[in-house]
Amino acid sequence: MYQMYAYSKKYEAEGIVLVYPNSNLINRTNISFASDDNVKVSVSFIDLRNVEGSISKLVDDIVNVS
Repeated sequence: MYQMYAYSKKYEAEGIVLVYPNSNLINRTNISFASDDNVKVSVSFIDLRNVEGSISKLVDDIVNVS
């Protein structure tokens, strides 16, 4: 999260999405961090068994970060 926050600051982005493959071991799907200086880092998961659906969700997540 900190590294993504640092990238966001370096490239002057207000939000950033970190993408991981989905796993049965993951029990949280809503992971995010908002800093005091209004930078939001979100984690999105891609279900490799349903790539199209996951990509649609990822695009929605990115649009909502903006």
